[in-house]
Amino acid sequence: MIGFEGTAGENDFAREGTISKNKIWNISTSHNPAYGNSPSAAGIYSDGARHVMIEQNIISNSDIGIEAASEHFGKSTQDIIIRNNLITHCKAIAGIAFGGYDKKRGSASNIKIINNTLYQNGSQILIQAYAQYNSNLIQNNILDGSEQISGDPQNIVINHNLMGNPDFVNAGDGNFHLKNPLKHTLLGLKVDLLGLRI
Repeated sequence: MIGFEGTAGENDFAREGTISKNKIWNISTSHNPAYGNSPSAAGIYSDGARHVMIEQNIISNSDIGIEAASEHFGKSTQDIIIRNNLITHCKAIAGIAFGGYDKKRGSASNIKIINNTLYQNGSQILIQAYAQYNSNLIQNNILDGSEQISGDPQNIVINHNLMGNPDFVNAGDGNFHLKNPLKHTLLGLKVDLLGLRI
């Protein structure tokens, strides 16, 4: 979902869309000489889009699971909802990343990251440059492992996330329900009686 490429007039960006119920895996630039053989690809990439819902996708073994960013300095990706996705084994960079990946890029605002399950990613959620707005929200996610949220979280609303060892029923077999959802509900995570589901 791309924007600001000079191919349209006033509304030069992808908008008003939904990306849902996809299975995505092995998305990488690590063997692409055009990228210097370095990992940088996202399974789902919102690059300057607006008003897009990304939900109920299963993504694994990619450089980044989902990214909301803008390639163009001074331009922004906005109003992106990333919810109810399962993202695993995106070890090169992150499960979810948002903001400009360097200081020459654009920004990300009104990004809502809600109810996702992230397991064994490089960083579960990576906050990049030009994303430090209080319109950005990270809420009610299950974030496995030690490095759950990396980058500068200043001004971003972060609450009700389960971090550390979520105690899945059987992650190795792909069962990411929680063994004890009532315990996590008491700690502030909002889950159904079977655990957080996509």
